[in-house]
Amino acid sequence: MAESEENLSNTRLAILQLAKGKLEKVVDLTAQAKVDFRDIIYWLSQDSDR
Repeated sequence: MAESEENLSNTRLAILQLAKGKLEKVVDLTAQAKVDFRDIIYWLSQDSDR
């Protein structure tokens, strides 16, 4: 996952925002963040339903 505290915090917040209250999505997004956290940040920037 993210290497700095700032990136980690931003990734966690992005996961929660993208999940929109769905625990299964939190689990899936967390797994993806472990591969590359930058995907999560990018997806949040592209999410039009925020």
